[in-house]
Amino acid sequence: MVDRANAPPRSIQAKSLDIYSVNDKGAIGDGKTDNTDAINAAILDVHSGGGGEIVFGASTSPYHVKGPIIIPSNIVINLNGQTLSGDGLHGGAMFTTGVVRNGRLATNKGASDELDYVFYSSVRNGMIRNCGIAFDLQNFNVSCSIEDISTFQALQFGVFHRCFYMSLKNCSARGPSDVSKPAFAFTGDNNLISLLRVSATTESGYLFEGGTTSVSMISCSCEGAGGSAVTFRDDCLGVVVDSGYWEAVQGTVFDFTRAKVCSVSFRGNFLNYCDTIINDGEETSTSTLMGVFDDTNYITNVGGVYNGFTYRGRMVLTCPRNFMRFALPFSNNASAELPPNWVVGSSTRIEKETALIGRALSDVRSRSLLHYGSPVPITREGDVGDPYPGTIDRSKTVVSRGRLVSATIDTQIAWRANSLRATFLLAVSDDSGAYKLFGDIYGDKLVQHDGHSGRVLIENWNSHVRIRLSGIQNQSGTASITGSIQICT
Repeated sequence: MVDRANAPPRSIQAKSLDIYSVNDKGAIGDGKTDNTDAINAAILDVHSGGGGEIVFGASTSPYHVKGPIIIPSNIVINLNGQTLSGDGLHGGAMFTTGVVRNGRLATNKGASDELDYVFYSSVRNGMIRNCGIAFDLQNFNVSCSIEDISTFQALQFGVFHRCFYMSLKNCSARGPSDVSKPAFAFTGDNNLISLLRVSATTESGYLFEGGTTSVSMISCSCEGAGGSAVTFRDDCLGVVVDSGYWEAVQGTVFDFTRAKVCSVSFRGNFLNYCDTIINDGEETSTSTLMGVFDDTNYITNVGGVYNGFTYRGRMVLTCPRNFMRFALPFSNNASAELPPNWVVGSSTRIEKETALIGRALSDVRSRSLLHYGSPVPITREGDVGDPYPGTIDRSKTVVSRGRLVSATIDTQIAWRANSLRATFLLAVSDDSGAYKLFGDIYGDKLVQHDGHSGRVLIENWNSHVRIRLSGIQNQSGTASITGSIQICT
């Protein structure tokens, strides 16, 4: 134990503050000596005294560990910047969870009694390399954590089973890897798990299966996956994927092909050079998917080629019960259709959010949503206010040239002869001056309130609303129209 000079006597509860050196039990960082028994002896000693922190001494060579190191409750293992090296990629686990029975450490695999669960333990501050699995943990529960750990030349960072209220923080996994062995595998009944700044540079990144609830992935990443970056299987409920970084994924970033009931929200993710963003299992899937993929997710380098591979950036959303809401950012140059690499089924809800800035005085502005493939303008109560530059979603404004000519505004507002309720406020600037035209639209009827009665008409144009303005002086070719057209409740 590391002595604390002039320390007053402490209670049994305070023993968890004690710091012990693993080297006191004979652990040697020479890269050759197997330190498994020495480390476990230190853990057993500390546990018998009520718990505490075990620190590895500085060494220029790795600590060789065949494993497994067994972690019971109330143990903090501080690698202190050192490296643990295992017995090769086909070796066993470096760390596993366990209990103390009859003065001996034993694994808690298959434990169903809460007395065999692990609480208030952690491993932190170091590197683990040259092993099959760095962490094979079961019932690693309340206030347990793995922090500031990186793995290298390990097939899997961790396999987690029946873990509750535990966290991974500032952890990274690097290959070599196997597409069938995710770096971070949560294999059943994992609940209330937090992953913060966790990264995988492997063929397969994260797996959630066998029942998952209330999981947050904040600022996580996966790069270079030939399989899936994140795989959701079985029921996955209350999962948040926020501010992630996903790059060079030749497979699928978010894979739901073997999911059941899932509720997952995606926010603020950056997807760069990715082939398939989401695959929901397609038409034959029996999954039920809920949640949101909102317009804060940024997809870039769609169709980009890197190292000879073309990343399509596609979305496969044809599962019959895909009820997730997908929102797309929408620019002035966007077409009326979804991107061609989005394959969408009849149940999938797509919204195109627009908030555009006009580029010329001929632009007319509104906001609208694309829902089930049809434009549905946002409803708004009351006066729409003064005109301002902008663009009606996918509209086309044409002002012919000449004396007392007509102008047309072809919108994507659906023509509803019996139920449309809209208001318009347009400002016309032509060779004779400037004036406002405003009024209301009731179904297929138009009522003007501006004193220029008859100057504005509406008509059905390919099942959409066309607004026609007459009597415009445009001999110079400089006439312009600004304003707003808005659906009202």
